[in-house]
Amino acid sequence: MVLTNPPFGGKEGKEARSRFAFKTGATQMLFRQHVIDALNPSGRCGIVMDEGALFRINEKAFVQTKRKFLDDCDVFCIVSLPGGVFVSAGAGVKTNLVFFRKAGRRSGSGTTTSPT
Repeated sequence: MVLTNPPFGGKEGKEARSRFAFKTGATQMLFRQHVIDALNPSGRCGIVMDEGALFRINEKAFVQTKRKFLDDCDVFCIVSLPGGVFVSAGAGVKTNLVFFRKAGRRSGSGTTTSPT
């Protein structure tokens, strides 16, 4: 099980992003890719995600990471937090708590297959 509040709003250089499938400088998206890859099959996670990680569509890596998340994980709860929850920590963005389990890749029929 992973419980995490990854850094968001940061920017990583080319060296840091080189080991990730979807290239972006956005720290929160690289961290999200890492968590998905690191979870064991059926592993569970609770993660703080900013609104951009859930809804941003103007950067290819955000869309690709979200697709991988939806294909590889079963989301069972999203808790929308009030704005300003992390202001004292230096982050004024709107955030959510997202709880999910790593699952097999989904086929086109909506069924889940075993992880490889």
